Amino acid sequence: MASIGKLSWRKVIHYFLGQYIGAFLAAVITYVVYREAILETFDGQLLTTGPNATAGIFGTFPAAGISTGTAIIDQIVSVAFFLLLINAITDERNMACPKGLVPIAIGMTDLGLIVFAFGYNCGGPINPARDFSPRLFTAMAGWGTDVFS
Repeated sequence: MASIGKLSWRKVIHYFLGQYIGAFLAAVITYVVYREAILETFDGQLLTTGPNATAGIFGTFPAAGISTGTAIIDQIVSVAFFLLLINAITDERNMACPKGLVPIAIGMTDLGLIVFAFGYNCGGPINPARDFSPRLFTAMAGWGTDVFS
């Protein structure tokens, strides 16, 4: 948004920090709510991969058999499409989507494009804060550095 003049560059760092902190706190709250169930169901094993992997409760991880290269391409393409569609929806010179429908249109774009079309490979982390912060929390909470590999 700042790159196209719709947001002051001075506000960007605040938005970055807010998103990273918010995603981290969301992972903490999820852990507090589900901790006992995770430990009980999986005999205290905190796994990142495999059929009993629980790290995916907090963040998004590539599906089995998806290479790092494929995951990177998947994210670049899906985010590019998402940003293109957001700009098309919010551009007043385009279809002039009514302001009250913009959040719904963007939400449906997110659901349809990211979750349904691109969700199989890596889930839907379309925001670095949505990906990094939960990984940082799970690494600190006992899953170890495997969450970053």
